[in-house]
Amino acid sequence: MTVEKRNILFLDNALELPHVKKGKILESFDVEFDLYKNFETIQDKLKEILTPHEFSLLQKSAKHNLEQIIEGYKRDNIKIVTIYDDEYPLHLKDVVNPPFCLYCKGNVDLLKSDCIAVVGSRKISDYGRVVTAQFTKEFVSAGLTVVSGMALGVDSVAHNTTLQNQGATIAVLAGGFNHIYPSANFGLYKQIVQSGLVITEYPPNAEPLSYNFPVRNRIIAALSKGVLVTEAGLKSGALHTKNYAVDMGREVFAIPGKITSSESEGTNNIIKQCQSTLVTSPKDIFYALGINLQEKTQKPVQQLDIDTTSILNYILTEKKTFQEIADFTKLSTRDLNTKLIEMQMDGLIMKLAGNSYISVK
Repeated sequence: MTVEKRNILFLDNALELPHVKKGKILESFDVEFDLYKNFETIQDKLKEILTPHEFSLLQKSAKHNLEQIIEGYKRDNIKIVTIYDDEYPLHLKDVVNPPFCLYCKGNVDLLKSDCIAVVGSRKISDYGRVVTAQFTKEFVSAGLTVVSGMALGVDSVAHNTTLQNQGATIAVLAGGFNHIYPSANFGLYKQIVQSGLVITEYPPNAEPLSYNFPVRNRIIAALSKGVLVTEAGLKSGALHTKNYAVDMGREVFAIPGKITSSESEGTNNIIKQCQSTLVTSPKDIFYALGINLQEKTQKPVQQLDIDTTSILNYILTEKKTFQEIADFTKLSTRDLNTKLIEMQMDGLIMKLAGNSYISVK
């Protein structure tokens, strides 16, 4: 491991040390100077940069065995990508206070892929689930990597829809790998590690503090060609991602919602204030980003049987319960249950609360 990486990992191990102070320390010494091995000789210089509390944090870090920590990262399949490495995304360097280090699990090559962010509220409506799934599915078909924050609500729907359609997805965490938040998404986290990529600027033992969530959103915005807000209230954290995207010159898109819905107040508001482009179809986004779908590998058109087509038409505009679909199709409970499972696996419909279903075609 290079000295540059060792220096960053040494500073990161002082969990509460401010990002700005880490930068000042790195700038004060030559990149080939090993801060960890020479800590005793540079304490006076460090005290000029740090407060007494900050110095104590770094002093504590210096007592840890850095070699053992690095070996632990290797053992846990954590790939370290620093700002000095070729794998580090170029666009991420445009961010104010870019992360010095990305801790990665999964396919690191996705950091250089064409990405689009899909973000929104943790409190998601049936409408939000449907439009998030619809747009995400088209992004996968277009070969885009879907980036989100692995939170509940819109983030989870975006990640899950991508995985169900064999697409690529990146989850950006607000804490370390030893503190997956929310815990309800631990299974989703493991799935993304297997077929996508999970990244964080925080070392494994860092807890997901409330301050970290809006800060990590700058990474989501920076990785992406554009940011889609599918559904968000006025205080949704997704609006922080929108703000970062605007500051970075990224395209921002928003799907309009009902004017009576509190879950859509945020999206409707940024559309009204001309802070985003109103979109009603993924094609609107592809056009704005200059994505030529003819150049993408298209999946073969699905040949749908009579029962599947009938069900899709019946639930096209509004959700229906299992019993309502059964009454409409006259299928037996067993046959209908099998059919609905197949349609979910094919990404044609989504199951909602109350044993209800709606089309995502």
